[in-house]
Amino acid sequence: MAPEQMAEGAEPGVPLPPARPLDAIDQDILQMLQADGRASIRSVAERAHVSRANAYARINRLIDDGVIRGFGARVDHERAGQGTSAYITLKIVQNSWRTVREQLRLLPGASHIALVGAISMSCSSCTRRTTRRCASWS
Repeated sequence: MAPEQMAEGAEPGVPLPPARPLDAIDQDILQMLQADGRASIRSVAERAHVSRANAYARINRLIDDGVIRGFGARVDHERAGQGTSAYITLKIVQNSWRTVREQLRLLPGASHIALVGAISMSCSSCTRRTTRRCASWS
């Protein structure tokens, strides 16, 4: 697989290590954290029937391996005043996707950016009800 096709680590442009198989305890921990990303290490350890040190090490490994990509809040965009959403598709010049991706990442509210074809990209965004002109990235 070419470097530009590999999943990125925490730092943009840094590839992730190859995926390791997850055991039943890792799967349980992932399920717990998906249900409650604010769960304490103690709570996770108790529910997974492992020590706190083991739970802590497993969570850190899942983060380092890119299985867990972050922790965050699930926002109701409508209630947060960001009720306007848009799906944007772009036709871009081949080999310019990295530059375009970096520009899209800077847009406030950009929630998902995907390379969906040889020269097309898709971006979904939730924003306040205002109109802004996007910069040209040619």
